[in-house]
Amino acid sequence: AHGAFVDAKFKGLRLMAGHNQYKSADFQFGAQADIYAKSFANAGYDLNINDKWNSSLNFTYNYATFKSGPFPGIKRYSDDVVAEWTNNVAFSEKFKLTFGGLYNYIKGKETMNTMGEKSIISDESRGSIAIYTQADLWLLKTLKVIGGFQLNKVDNYDLDLVPRGGVIWYPTKRVNIKALYSQAYRAASVDEFGMKSTMLNGNPNIKPEKVSTMDLG
Repeated sequence: AHGAFVDAKFKGLRLMAGHNQYKSADFQFGAQADIYAKSFANAGYDLNINDKWNSSLNFTYNYATFKSGPFPGIKRYSDDVVAEWTNNVAFSEKFKLTFGGLYNYIKGKETMNTMGEKSIISDESRGSIAIYTQADLWLLKTLKVIGGFQLNKVDNYDLDLVPRGGVIWYPTKRVNIKALYSQAYRAASVDEFGMKSTMLNGNPNIKPEKVSTMDLG
């Protein structure tokens, strides 16, 4: 195994990159080596628009590959690109707002040698957009409310909204009571809807997954 990592900062500019690769062994009609590799790079910029408004831009690229031994001769790669803009605004000590958006594009391909011929298991791509916001408001000196939502638009799926909200009460300085509710959204992966092989097949009609969470403490 080997890897490398670099992290550099200059004023508001941030640059980060890394690469790692390793081998593992399996036994398919004899011992053989599988090779995994992954690289990433991120360029970010932090900007203080004024003393109440902080903004951040990030562009991230991920690249992953996998290569098995002669049998079954699998080769796989994926590209993943994320561009995100995040903002934090403190209108006052009692009211703060976070908002932003991101775009994600992923593409992947996997092939396998079948009886000496290369067959395509998966060759898919997908784009998605998310817009989010959250507000924190102190209604009283001891009572804070939280509210927000995220809009998600994934290729081939309808626009979807997931909310979040909560109340935090501080009866004393050392005690707090909270009730939080949130939803999470996950669209199917490219393999889940697009894989085509002799053993496994994706479902092009698979629906997104939504999870609701209630936290009392």
